[in-house]
Amino acid sequence: MPVIDLENELEELMRSGLPETGYVIAENGLFMEAIDPTTRLVWMTTQPISRKQFDDWSPKSPHQKVGCDHPAMDRAAFRHDPARPPHAIQTKIIDGYECLHVAVPGEMIPPAEAGLPAQIKVTKGHTLGFKAGRRVKFMNIGDAHYVETVGDGKADENLRLPPSATFSELKLTSLWVVDQPCPTTTFFWFSDNGMRSFQGPIQLPNL
Repeated sequence: MPVIDLENELEELMRSGLPETGYVIAENGLFMEAIDPTTRLVWMTTQPISRKQFDDWSPKSPHQKVGCDHPAMDRAAFRHDPARPPHAIQTKIIDGYECLHVAVPGEMIPPAEAGLPAQIKVTKGHTLGFKAGRRVKFMNIGDAHYVETVGDGKADENLRLPPSATFSELKLTSLWVVDQPCPTTTFFWFSDNGMRSFQGPIQLPNL
């Protein structure tokens, strides 16, 4: 039986499961983020941008731009303000761009050796949506599963995994919406290929 994925079906499914405090990112593409180092609040643009827009972006102090990349999921939502759950997500304009308060990162645990990922515990209410018929990649450490969240898998064969970690991949037979825990454990690789991140732990989809 062919997989049927109606236009906007994933977005509608995500909206139906969000509390009133939530916010859906209705498009995919390149998004940029800024951090206020005095509060550690991270803000992300609500609309996709171009690489040139990121290069030209100059947030006023105390905000500092921290990076931009493509999300690995097809749609994203935020269930609540990460600093004040269960309060509504905050938005504000930063240097001409509407931005959403998406995260409060903890201290980064740097890679133990060159090539290994950095690890950061991040407070956020992040929900990920994936379309039916696509493949989704996971990093597994024992019984804990971390789903691809930032970047694509084109250079994954070059990534150095944490001890005992393995990659796996599943093909989705239906739409999949998954809530990241709050806080979320994140693994980040930074390279010339851009950022790559797996986050969780999450429950694997039921196929």
